Amino acid sequence: LPFLVIILPHHELIHALAYRLTGARDIRWGYSLRMAAVWVVAHRFVAGRGAFLFVALAPFVAINALLIAVALAFPSLAVLLLFVVLWHLHGCAGDWSLVNFVWLHRGTELWTTDGSEAGTRLVKNIRPGSGAGGPNGEPVDMDGTLFFAASDGALVLEGQD
Repeated sequence: LPFLVIILPHHELIHALAYRLTGARDIRWGYSLRMAAVWVVAHRFVAGRGAFLFVALAPFVAINALLIAVALAFPSLAVLLLFVVLWHLHGCAGDWSLVNFVWLHRGTELWTTDGSEAGTRLVKNIRPGSGAGGPNGEPVDMDGTLFFAASDGALVLEGQD
């Protein structure tokens, strides 16, 4: 439990700093005691692939590098810190699932939506001049914002309210 109380807020703080470095200005925090979860979102900020990957991976890299450096500096704490690294790896599962989604859909367009036709937009046009793209596959819900991949074709939002 102490690891959760100490590392989780710092993990999310690093996400917030990464969002800020990529240009987000309206950064919001949330938490659920029932789920033992804390999260941060960049409200109305759309990140391209590079920025998205930077935000998703920044806490993993920063916290685990720090823990490993401390373990090397203080060998008597190495076993404990290795446990914390492994716990943090488990805690990064959501970040890794989003990285996996982006990796699996590389070479396709990434869209974001708030569920309305007016709130659906292309994150980044990775095929300029290739025509319109439309969503395909299952969307990923990230704190109320759906992300989904798109390939060449018409944008179809039928059946979505």
